[in-house]
Amino acid sequence: MDKINQTLSQGFGAISNTFAFIHQHAWSILFAAVVGYYIKVSYLDPYLEERNRQISYRDATNPHRVATLEQDMKRVREMQQEKHAAATSAAAQVEKKKKSEEMEQRRVKQPMEVRGGDGRRLGDGNSSSSSSSRAGNNSSSSGSGGGGYNPMNPWSSSTSGYRPARRNPNRGG
Repeated sequence: MDKINQTLSQGFGAISNTFAFIHQHAWSILFAAVVGYYIKVSYLDPYLEERNRQISYRDATNPHRVATLEQDMKRVREMQQEKHAAATSAAAQVEKKKKSEEMEQRRVKQPMEVRGGDGRRLGDGNSSSSSSSRAGNNSSSSGSGGGGYNPMNPWSSSTSGYRPARRNPNRGG
């Protein structure tokens, strides 16, 4: 017990001696701290910064290191170029597929496609009227047997067909 009290009293004595020293020399310690900070900021930091910059420049221009870095840079650029080429070709294929799908959607479906192949074929049935003149044709002699329109012979139906409007301007006043 005596030993513990002695150890504690020595510890508290050292702390009280430290506070007494700081109390006696506070202005000197404060002045030394301010001067030390000024020297560090004004002289030491710029010197260390310049020294680190020189070391970095020396290491960056080391021919052995530069050659190694250039090889690595070439390898990385080649890999990037291959990845880009692959991505570009994949994107081109996707674009081509999308364009073909869009064209398929825009395409006008023929009647045989819409009805599932149950449409009438031209030339079925009565084929004797295929050489008849324009004036003698009617819907029953169109050559398709059912009296429909034959696109190979546009005068086969009884309709007059499309006539464009006159394009000359009005001459009246």
